[in-house]
Amino acid sequence: MISDIQYLTEIIENNKSTYKKIICFKFRGVFYLKKGFYKESIYDFTQSINLLNKVTKWKRNVKFNTSKELGESLFYRGYAFAKVNNLEKASKDFDNAIKETLYCIDYEFFQKLNGKAKDILETQLKLLELFSFK
Repeated sequence: MISDIQYLTEIIENNKSTYKKIICFKFRGVFYLKKGFYKESIYDFTQSINLLNKVTKWKRNVKFNTSKELGESLFYRGYAFAKVNNLEKASKDFDNAIKETLYCIDYEFFQKLNGKAKDILETQLKLLELFSFK
């Protein structure tokens, strides 16, 4: 039986669609996050972000919400950076994610954050007066 990660890897390797690669990198990154493979997830989210930035620069007719996708990939990568104690990069990604879209926060992952990383994200959200987590 093929795993979700293997299936997404095959799509990434064998597909020419940039859109499908963006989505597959993001979802594979989420699977890696859930398994605790933070370096692999950082790589995948970075690939998704880089492809999204290219699509935006091409200014072609984009048939999906690049802002939402970019915000989500930045949020997840920030979460992975927080898990490997790179709080500076986590903070930067959280900040950029919130600037991209208000809907980037995955509450399942947010609730798993702790310590300084959670404090950083809560502070950023409070500064934007978007949410109250108390």
